[in-house]
Amino acid sequence: MGTVLESLREFLNAQSAPVQHVRLCPKCGNPLTYIDTTCWLYERDEAWTIHLPVCRNCESATDEAKITAKAIALVPPPLTLFHANAWRAAYTAALYESDKSKVTDRVLDAETEIALRVRELFQIPGDHIEEETDLDDAMYALHALRGVAQRNILMSVMNARAADTKLAA
Repeated sequence: MGTVLESLREFLNAQSAPVQHVRLCPKCGNPLTYIDTTCWLYERDEAWTIHLPVCRNCESATDEAKITAKAIALVPPPLTLFHANAWRAAYTAALYESDKSKVTDRVLDAETEIALRVRELFQIPGDHIEEETDLDDAMYALHALRGVAQRNILMSVMNARAADTKLAA
């Protein structure tokens, strides 16, 4: 069973991965450039470099400090209770999704909401043991659900191939 800390590490590792392809600005369509920012976990000897997208074409400023300030503005402010119920709704939607082709997407949505909630709880002072336990349990259940969904997809493919082989024979 994964912990909230492990989930947070996994999220930060994914966000700090090198950009695999050039992304385009949704406003003007030009390629984005990236400004690196460092994130770390409180009282841990770990740090991650996150690549924040910036469109230099949409920027009227040419000096790097102004572009950096704009990139920092893209980072959401500290969250306060925004995802308190969103993760539970996404988690419930994943558990009760009846369309097998949508289960993996629902699991990904729920995992994203849980990661956002973990981040939020990290920024809110106080004891959140009960909710952190719920978040851990939810991640564990989503991991199991993802495994079942992937096995179902694999079995469907294998059954289709077996049927094609029988028809060809």
